[in-house]
Amino acid sequence: MTQTLILLRHAKSSWSDPALGDFDRPLNKRGQRDAPRIGRWLAENDFAPTQALCSTARRAKETLEAAAPDAAATYLDSLYLAPPAKIFDTIKSAQSGRLVVVAHNPGIGMIAHHLVSTPPDHPRFLDYPTAATLVVQFDIDGWSELQPQSGTALAFVTPHDLPG
Repeated sequence: MTQTLILLRHAKSSWSDPALGDFDRPLNKRGQRDAPRIGRWLAENDFAPTQALCSTARRAKETLEAAAPDAAATYLDSLYLAPPAKIFDTIKSAQSGRLVVVAHNPGIGMIAHHLVSTPPDHPRFLDYPTAATLVVQFDIDGWSELQPQSGTALAFVTPHDLPG
């Protein structure tokens, strides 16, 4: 059996309101454009997730709602600025199914590197820009069996790669 994981960094957020703390920053216009584009790309490539684990930060929630509105979502405070080990443990506790995790750098980019056996050949994989999306497949029966460097990267995309 296989499990498919989608690691999505939140889309571009706004810094325009200095009164807002980091946690409460919304998506800016570019983020509002890019998140649905990522969602369309996921759907067009048959990668649409069935479940989601998402940071409770506003920009992450807005990204998930635009990119994967049909995924059964669980919002977790522990994914806000989570280190890779926390993201790894959170994935391992998930139910089986096509899973998307929406979180923040540097943790989301670091866990992406940690999980794939061979990194995708993409110039932006190392810095994992906003709305970067990795689709990785694992030959496991459930997420509790997840191991480092065991995933096969099926695709990696950034909004810049997509038309329109």
